Amino acid sequence: MTDLQYVLAGDGGLAREIERIMRSEAEGRGLEMFHYVAEHQSTENHLACSELAELVKRCPPPDWKAIIAIGLPDIRAKVFGELRGAGYSFATIISHYAVVETDDVGEGSVVFPGACLAIGARIGCDVVINYNAVIGHDTLIGAHSVISPGVNLGGWVVGGERVMYGIGSSCVEKKRIGDGAVVTAGSSVWRDVPAGAAVVGVPAMVRPLPGR
Repeated sequence: MTDLQYVLAGDGGLAREIERIMRSEAEGRGLEMFHYVAEHQSTENHLACSELAELVKRCPPPDWKAIIAIGLPDIRAKVFGELRGAGYSFATIISHYAVVETDDVGEGSVVFPGACLAIGARIGCDVVINYNAVIGHDTLIGAHSVISPGVNLGGWVVGGERVMYGIGSSCVEKKRIGDGAVVTAGSSVWRDVPAGAAVVGVPAMVRPLPGR
């Protein structure tokens, strides 16, 4: 019998990266993965709840642990809800090559090699913290958020749910980033970001993005 059995929601690049981390962490134990949905299976990367419900029916039984490997926060939240509703619990994956000074990492979150989570950081459920990202002391990351490679967040930042932090973006200490916001790649947040806003530049300013 396989020791470790997971339903991995995704089969794109992020899923391959997460699977590699999991295999390196398995330490010789048997590992079985079931990939069940790809982002490209629906128009413009948006999955209807009816599609998700049908896909979940094909999954292994809920005694397998679920992990979401989809890089869009809103879709992560949808898939999380569908899997939770189907009775799944979620695996929390923390690489041995990450520096984690907090015990507060939520269910279903994935912490990549090279990431640094400082003391007092609080990570919600179903969060991705990618390669070489730094989460400052006492910073909160809301559920279903995606931290891209090289992100640097100062201390006491309060990040909402379903926030997308683009590659190499940053935020100075004690700022708030609202639910559903997008901090675009390379941007630096120096003031609070409203919920649902996209910010661009240094210092980051609210700008319209296509499709938002």
